[in-house]
Amino acid sequence: AIVDYMSVDAEAAEVEIFRVFPFDKFDIRVINVEVQAKNYYDLDVIFSMANYAKVAVLGGDHVYAKLTRGLKMPDGAAEWHSTLSKDFHAYVKPQTATLQ
Repeated sequence: AIVDYMSVDAEAAEVEIFRVFPFDKFDIRVINVEVQAKNYYDLDVIFSMANYAKVAVLGGDHVYAKLTRGLKMPDGAAEWHSTLSKDFHAYVKPQTATLQ
């Protein structure tokens, strides 16, 4: 079955859900997930491994799009993406949510 859009608000359980999610059994094109700050990196890694790319950050929501046959990450992009994702939110002080 093809799912064009899925939205998930799991109240801080997003990593546990997607760590065991059967991505190979569903063709979900776009997934919008409300993500807790402590889970930013872990969720990026999970989605990267499942062949998704983060395409937007909308407040506390992260939007991931499935990379299809026509959209593939170039060689070396996975390493670059993991470095970028790891430091993506480093500029925000979590306790105040202000720029450093």
